[in-house]
Amino acid sequence: RRVHGANLKEIDKIKNKYLKRMLSLHSSTSSTLVLHLTQEKSFVESILTSSPNIFDTNIVSNYRSYRRERELNFHDEGYQRGPGFQCEIWKRAGQRNRHVVTRATAHGFHFRVCSTATPFHELTSTCCCKYCGEPCDDRYHVLVCAMCPPLSQLAAL
Repeated sequence: RRVHGANLKEIDKIKNKYLKRMLSLHSSTSSTLVLHLTQEKSFVESILTSSPNIFDTNIVSNYRSYRRERELNFHDEGYQRGPGFQCEIWKRAGQRNRHVVTRATAHGFHFRVCSTATPFHELTSTCCCKYCGEPCDDRYHVLVCAMCPPLSQLAAL
């Protein structure tokens, strides 16, 4: 049976699903974010490192174009400003608040601080912090707002 480009994406989902579960992140969280947080390669890239000629070159080329697009999107979203990229302590064994750091990096608890009536919405210029009244159109508003509760408290709500 031939492997198609869509199959490579499906292969990647195996590792991504595992990593998301280990980081206590929702299944819809960006897989590229998760790979960056864990400093891991995608499953397909790991396979290609050990067996570079296992897949058709055209399929690999298309897959790598897709991954480049996802990388650009990752940088455009500004995830690298999140707390998971600012320190490494949360990566140590036995860290009880790992989920707080990973979730704060993924979504910044925006849905907990935005006064918009619709939960889990996209960031917009109309978003307003219910604690300080200032615009909270940045994913990481909670990190700079003196009025917002601590991340651990937001995670527990």
